[in-house]
Amino acid sequence: MAATPQVLFVQGAGEGTHDGWDAKLVASLARELGDGYEVRYPRMPHEADPSYARWSAAIAEELAAAEDGVIVVGHSAGGAILAAQLADAAPARRIGAIVLIAAPFVGAGGWPGEEFTLPLDLGARLPQGVPVHVFHGLDDDTVPPTHAALYWQAVPEARLHLLPGRDHQLNDDLSEIAVVLTTTRASDGVTRPQADAPIMLHGYKSDYDDLILASRAGEPAVVWVQDFGDACQAAQVRGVQVQVTRAFYADLVRHGDAPHTPPSMVRVV
Repeated sequence: MAATPQVLFVQGAGEGTHDGWDAKLVASLARELGDGYEVRYPRMPHEADPSYARWSAAIAEELAAAEDGVIVVGHSAGGAILAAQLADAAPARRIGAIVLIAAPFVGAGGWPGEEFTLPLDLGARLPQGVPVHVFHGLDDDTVPPTHAALYWQAVPEARLHLLPGRDHQLNDDLSEIAVVLTTTRASDGVTRPQADAPIMLHGYKSDYDDLILASRAGEPAVVWVQDFGDACQAAQVRGVQVQVTRAFYADLVRHGDAPHTPPSMVRVV
């Protein structure tokens, strides 16, 4: 009998965050995943004054107690420390997937770090063959969405998920994360990346001032576009695809912002 898949959720930092803020994220994720998953939510030490040494040790201890295939999820500062910890030391258990939510990039181009910095080759230092998903709300006024692009540059194989209208807490709604985790989990219990586009847009926004397209190969990290046509053109120039949900694309068509037949650089799922 297959073991119940486990999810380890690492909280963000700040006084009262575990009980007053991120508990709502965990409740949303557990509800959306259903009874088939076990969501573990440990309290990180000294949440009001996080230190890399204390938190990374706590994460390592939690991983040692988990089952092989555990999915690790980190929110905000917890996501940055989780990424650094996984890059610094081989985890005691096989990791099923890595999910970073509204995580600041601590390192070049992002926030300065005192105890740690994330390397620009972060992807090469993370556990290999493990899918990485980076989620960020485009209305996040705590950690700018540009940090998501920095993670995408440092982890080229990562999937970037941009959520219009969502704040630093993703409006306490992790339904998109649950969908990604449940649809990429194979019958053998291993979570694998989908063979699809690196950029995922999860909603409709009438003005595209906040729409981000990340790029690599020496080009600017973030491109701001005003409408869906500009987004498609930017994606085509940079050789990437924009992936959108069916509901999002249907809204674009209804508003007259997209043709009924998706352009070649757009994938509708």
